Amino acid sequence: MLDEAIVQMERHGERVHESELYRLRGELIAERGGADAEAALPDLERALGVARAQGARLLERRAAVSLHRVLSALGRPGASPLAESAANGRISP
Repeated sequence: MLDEAIVQMERHGERVHESELYRLRGELIAERGGADAEAALPDLERALGVARAQGARLLERRAAVSLHRVLSALGRPGASPLAESAANGRISP
């Protein structure tokens, strides 16, 4: 269902929910665990980038938290965008 929503978004250029669509798809992929958690990273990183580009700070925070959870589950919490964003004053920790 999310894949179809992303296709429709691309087709019609309606990007208001783009960050959330990618974040949700990444979350669902990550829930499968194992190697799928690694496969979730591109969607979560894209969600974060889109939210930043749109200046949507709440969506940026949501994407950063989702990405942090997956990176922590993969044993890489230091690669999380939360510390970087907080250091840049974009979002509070």
